[in-house]
Amino acid sequence: MNGDGSGLARITETRHGNSINPAWSPDGRWISYVSDETKDWEIYSMASDGTQKRRLTFLPGRDGYCWNEWSPDGRFIVFDSDREGDSQLYVMQSDGKNQRHLSEVHVREEGPAWSPDGQRIAFTSKRDGNWEIYSARADGTHQVRLTENAAMDYNPFWSPDGEKIAFVSNREKVHEIYLMNPDGSDQVRLTHGVSDKGRDRYRWSPDGSKIAYVAFVGPPRRSLNSPSDE
Repeated sequence: MNGDGSGLARITETRHGNSINPAWSPDGRWISYVSDETKDWEIYSMASDGTQKRRLTFLPGRDGYCWNEWSPDGRFIVFDSDREGDSQLYVMQSDGKNQRHLSEVHVREEGPAWSPDGQRIAFTSKRDGNWEIYSARADGTHQVRLTENAAMDYNPFWSPDGEKIAFVSNREKVHEIYLMNPDGSDQVRLTHGVSDKGRDRYRWSPDGSKIAYVAFVGPPRRSLNSPSDE
């Protein structure tokens, strides 16, 4: 639909399943989405008007069920998949070719976020026993651990200029939004209070001067087993 709510149009028609998680390509020409019309959750792409539908993934399991994110140049898509057991992160070309692990560590990893220049991906991993934030080059090399805390650190998002990474942590009992440099230094708490913040989604403003987030009103929610509230 248009930004004013007009022109609402249905662009998928999945007769034997569901279509979820739409994501725009950076140039606005394509939309990736996830569907279970073949009984497995697979990633598809289509033109912005719903034509030229293409299936991008074909292996058993859930592909893109939580994340499918285009690189800033539109050449790649990073997505989650449990095709090999635990939900892990993969990168493929935007036409579905050359699908590969982001990392070769076979533990649960999620929450990928591209840097604005498309050179690195920040993500959350449980490889060291608890949820921490890491970053890697888009080809999976040069992986760096950015946080090291007994609590959960997760849900990273780069600032529009690439100079900062926001993330969520319950290191002080309540889930709050923090900020750090891309190398993990200078971690600063941004939000304070008695309610969880940023647990689901939050977003930087285009100029990087503000962050919009959701706060849960009332007493803190129960502790989680994982960032995606498994």
